[in-house]
Amino acid sequence: MGNDAVEFGLSRRPDASPATPGLTWQLEVRDVDAAIAACERAGLDFEVTTERPREDWSYRIVKVRAPSGMEVLLEEQAPPDA
Repeated sequence: MGNDAVEFGLSRRPDASPATPGLTWQLEVRDVDAAIAACERAGLDFEVTTERPREDWSYRIVKVRAPSGMEVLLEEQAPPDA
């Protein structure tokens, strides 16, 4: 489902345990380096990973846990390499 620049969707993670409640916020950002800098300034623990859906396309994800305990993923989407 999408509306202009906002998309919303629900999905179940295959490795999720039904006995453990959880929610992950997955947000697209325009500048993942700025998101990393913001996490560093705030003193948050985070991890940066790179996903490679295809050989000619990769994107970075910043994974951080909110003070509430929710997992937040900040993704920088990039078009496939030309």
